[in-house]
Amino acid sequence: MLDCSAVTGMDTDGAHALAELDRKLDDASVALHLATVRGPVRDVLERAGLWDRLHDRIHPAIPAALDAVGLSERSPLRPADSEEPRPDEVY
Repeated sequence: MLDCSAVTGMDTDGAHALAELDRKLDDASVALHLATVRGPVRDVLERAGLWDRLHDRIHPAIPAALDAVGLSERSPLRPADSEEPRPDEVY
C-alpha cells in the first residue's frame, strides 16, 4: 500500500514510474494499493489511464486500504503508537 496523502502533485514521469511499479509488483503477484490520492494526482492518473487500471485498488484513506488487503489498523504488522516495535517484527 502506498500512502499518497503527502503527494501533492505528479507529472508524466511519476505516472510512468507508478505504472512500471504496478507492472513489476503484478509480475511478482503483489497488488499495489493507493490510499488518500488527492485531486491533482488523481487528474494525472486519469489522463495517464492509470485510474481505470487501479480504480479498485485506490482507497479514500489508509484504514480503507488496510481493510481491502485484509489488515486492520491493529494488525501485528502495525504496532499501536504507544507500543514499541519488537526487533523481530517485520514492517
